Formats: sequence, C-alpha cells, structure tokens
Amino acid sequence: MRRIPRTFWSYLLLQIPDTVLAIAVLSVLHQYAGLSTRWAMILLGLWTLKNLLVYPLVRQAFAPSRATGLEALPGRSASVVEALAPRGRVRMDGELWWAEIRPQLGCVPQGSTVIVRGCRGLTLLVEPEAGEPPTG
Repeated sequence: MRRIPRTFWSYLLLQIPDTVLAIAVLSVLHQYAGLSTRWAMILLGLWTLKNLLVYPLVRQAFAPSRATGLEALPGRSASVVEALAPRGRVRMDGELWWAEIRPQLGCVPQGSTVIVRGCRGLTLLVEPEAGEPPTG
C-alpha cells in the first residue's frame, strides 16, 4: 500500500475552512435562492475536485524546508587558502570563510581539503579530509 505524503495531509487540513465556507454559501443559496440540492452537491463536488487538482501545483509550499544558511554547511568540503594553525581561511563555493581546526590536530597546509563539521558564529569548524593528515 502506498503511503500518502505528510504534505498532502497538511494541504488537506488547510482546505477545511474554505470547504466549510463553500458549504455555508451553498446552503444559503439552497435555502433562499432556490438552488436545487442536486446542483449544490455538484458544485460542492467541483469545489473538492478543484482542491485536489491544485495540490500538485502548491505541493512545494507544504514540503519541509531544506536546510539553508549555516545549517546547510556541515558535511561540505572546502579548500584551505591560508594554512589552518589552528585558524585560517578556506574557500567553499567561491567564497572565503574563516575556519578553525581543533588545536590538537596541528596544522592543515594550504591546498588541503577540509570537511566542515560545524560553525561558531561565522567561523567554520573543520577537520582534515580523510587521507589528508594534518602536519606538525
């Protein structure tokens, strides 16, 4: 059995108020304007169909947001521009960042590759990439 995505249920939940309003308007039209029950049911069915057909167009708005900014950096790699001893500069996606390694790791020379493990303010906390041991 195929699982229905959580985004669909979020979308459906937000459709309840406008569906209740549509039912109220159709009830008033049925009661006071002479709208037949059959037409009221057809219009309600069309309204529900509209809600289902619009979902694929707005699905992205209901999807969980992807990590952005500093939350998206851990796990990414960067190239050392200024030796890290323990602080220096790295280049990631064309941008220069201050970076730091743990003092007990020694020095990471220019040209090495490091992996971002976290952030402290706007300083990246990095480790040497596997296979590139730090020097001295």
